[in-house]
Amino acid sequence: MSNHTTAGTKKRSSYHQPHRKPARETLERILSAAEDQLREQELDAFTIQAVLQRTGLSVGAFYSRFPDKTALIHELQERVHLRVEARISNNLSLETEVVQSLEEAVDSGFGVLIRHMLDERRLFSAFIMLSVFDPVMRERGEQFNL
Repeated sequence: MSNHTTAGTKKRSSYHQPHRKPARETLERILSAAEDQLREQELDAFTIQAVLQRTGLSVGAFYSRFPDKTALIHELQERVHLRVEARISNNLSLETEVVQSLEEAVDSGFGVLIRHMLDERRLFSAFIMLSVFDPVMRERGEQFNL
């Protein structure tokens, strides 16, 4: 198991963090395919088999990295949150350089947040729906919101 840092706290990941480049590339293919599938299809259609069809990888390639679909989705949520958080932070720092008043700062900040959330609305929608029954996803979503 590996550690990741999010918002200053460490969490335990339930997937096998690869050390060699080919294994990292395989993991990236799985995560990218999973992300694409969640963007393009409803959550009900999200299956390990559908993800693997996109990658051309075997079931064994998946299970050597993740114990189950839940672990994949947890890692996907972490990946998306980190990426979007970095983009939001970057855009907010750029926006504050041109803001004149508090009202403009609030409008600008909300605009940045809304733009980035809407860019990934299918993914965030899936994470929100899953967080109703998954306390790990709910906690991560709450951390991201902070």
